Amino acid sequence: MLAWMSLGLVALVLYLFRRKPRRVAVSTLIFFKALAREHQEASWLRKLKRLLSLLLTLLIIVAGSLALARAVLSIGSGQVEGVVILVDRSASMAAKDSMGRSRLAEALERIRQRVASLPSTVEVSVIAYDERPEIMLPLTFDRRLLPRTLDALSVRPMEGRPGPALDLAREVANLRPQCAIWHYTDRSAEAVEAEVNPKLAGGAGAKAAAPPSPVPASPGPASPVPGATAGPTIDTGAPPELAAGGTQVPGAQGSGTNAAPAAAPTATAAPAVSPAAIARDPRFFVHENVALSGAVNVGITAFQLRKPPLQQGRYELFAEVLASAPAGTSQVEAKLDLVSNRRLISTRRLTLKPGVPEKFVMPLPVTADAGTLLEAQVSCEGDALALDGYAFARIPPSKPLEVLWITPDASPFTSLALSSLSTTERELRVLQGTPATWPPRRPVDVVIFDGWVPEKWPETPGQAAIVINPPGSSGPVRVQPLDKGAFVDAVRVTREKHPVLHGVASGRISLTQSAVVDASGSLEPLWQAPAGPLLAAGEWNGQRIVILGFNAERSERLPLMASWPLLLGNAIYWAAQPRLDAVALSQFRSGDVVRASGTEVTWTLPDNRRATAPIRGQVLELDRLGWWETSTPENAGAPSSATPGASISAGTLAPGSPAAAVNSGSSSLLSRRATLLSQPLPGEVAAPPSVTWVPALLRGDLVPAMLALLVLVLIAESWLFHRHSVH
Repeated sequence: MLAWMSLGLVALVLYLFRRKPRRVAVSTLIFFKALAREHQEASWLRKLKRLLSLLLTLLIIVAGSLALARAVLSIGSGQVEGVVILVDRSASMAAKDSMGRSRLAEALERIRQRVASLPSTVEVSVIAYDERPEIMLPLTFDRRLLPRTLDALSVRPMEGRPGPALDLAREVANLRPQCAIWHYTDRSAEAVEAEVNPKLAGGAGAKAAAPPSPVPASPGPASPVPGATAGPTIDTGAPPELAAGGTQVPGAQGSGTNAAPAAAPTATAAPAVSPAAIARDPRFFVHENVALSGAVNVGITAFQLRKPPLQQGRYELFAEVLASAPAGTSQVEAKLDLVSNRRLISTRRLTLKPGVPEKFVMPLPVTADAGTLLEAQVSCEGDALALDGYAFARIPPSKPLEVLWITPDASPFTSLALSSLSTTERELRVLQGTPATWPPRRPVDVVIFDGWVPEKWPETPGQAAIVINPPGSSGPVRVQPLDKGAFVDAVRVTREKHPVLHGVASGRISLTQSAVVDASGSLEPLWQAPAGPLLAAGEWNGQRIVILGFNAERSERLPLMASWPLLLGNAIYWAAQPRLDAVALSQFRSGDVVRASGTEVTWTLPDNRRATAPIRGQVLELDRLGWWETSTPENAGAPSSATPGASISAGTLAPGSPAAAVNSGSSSLLSRRATLLSQPLPGEVAAPPSVTWVPALLRGDLVPAMLALLVLVLIAESWLFHRHSVH
């Protein structure tokens, strides 16, 4: 710039240089005298014209030099040097108005309007958040990157957590001495503050003592990324406080099995702009609520496929549906459709009260649809948000329950009872062995020790065991044998509602007690006799155990009653219940992070659409709704089994082989917070507020102003030269 400014010295030298007129002899002076009279002017006017010409020349040189050097005036105190744009892209931002415009599209349009008023010397950054925040654009002066970044933003079907996002926005804003934060979401500032600072939502006194501000008073570290979750996840927490009609008001966030706790404030460096200044000065914090006014929405907030107690091969569906509506709406009519393999298998009409969850259980006929995908969809007239209306589960493929019966002398009554428990091998598969075949080469679901117990108790985690007529003690089985036995005419029931006694006519039981069971510790007695407990059940080191201290063959009426196979079946299914519940019921909420093997995951999306995505680092973020499964099988483990004796069922314990199992599970939104769409609070302006920063002509970037000045000077100089001979 100094090099270009040096041209002004040339103009100044030419102005000061006065060339002495040269005398020339002519024949006459008449012509020159007439010309002098025509252009006669005062001496001061001639000096003024020369001075004006010099000033115009210098102004052209200065303006051109400043424009070429891209000169910038420093921003004064109180002005903004940078802006961090914080955008909510969670599932609720997909809610559409009557024109089909989503809340995210509305937020992006407002961002474009506000950014257009900023001078080019203000740096801009973009942070998008849902379950966790992400920096989409770091602080930069290049405004060409901003439209592309905004166009790339899309709604992600997961719950939004503003706390970690505000922490990250403050950290980015602290990189500049004076940096503003613009927050665009569909929730009010009070609701965000109540979630980030739960103490402020504890009561009216707390709010009166510390009025909420859009930004937390103490910055805290970002919440850690949630790890993998195991087993079903259901949002069972209480919903946010609701006003009449289901309008969300500031309150503590609803909790769930996957709800991340709010990060506790920690001692960090003070921000460049204090929270008090942010609260007073709207230039440093802008919170825009783009929520719909008068929106109606229904969603599935809990969805779980589970097994009924003691019913092998049967499943039931637990669901919770929630509605959101404007104040004054008494009820919302909705419809729940259950689809399996593109086939509608059930429809349920629901009358919902806004803000009140509706819970119900539906039995499922799984024998024909085992291994298929279940898709539930709830809808209503004018539903503003579709993402929360989907939920997914998969009925596990039918797998028989394997029972290994170890006995030195098979009792025909016990054999008949086991054979009557199931008519097909799809539900129960009983294998018989002798003490010589113990232990088996691969684990089974339930092992029955009849008239014999091993010297060393099996320590396999989760191994269920049933002990009938034990001759001695082993591990958790501690008994006192009765050599001659004791006839029991009637048993006394101590736990009538225990699952093992379900449907058993205990009042008609008469038997011969062969051992007194020690029911201390983790075991509890179910039947009592004069000599002591004769039936006990409980859990020991993760193993469910049932001990029957009697001999069915020596009893009079017991082996001929229906209660004997029923008691034996109850004991088998109750002991195996934990293992049955853990089979292929992997249900997750969208936004969870799970470990997955393989390099690719295949998604079955709503309407049975399919999509594939790569897996990087064996970590998979559930960023979609539907059923997912990886392409790489997992080795099932030890491939061997026991050598059985005569099998009661048609099959035998064949050596196992590596199973082609894959990682899989369902991903559903299941969020009360997303379903209860926020409504604008009374007095909250829905239209975009007036622009805070209107750039002055000589503030910030001087290039446009200098170019405009240069053009004006050239026009003025041309007019003065031709009209008034200023040169």
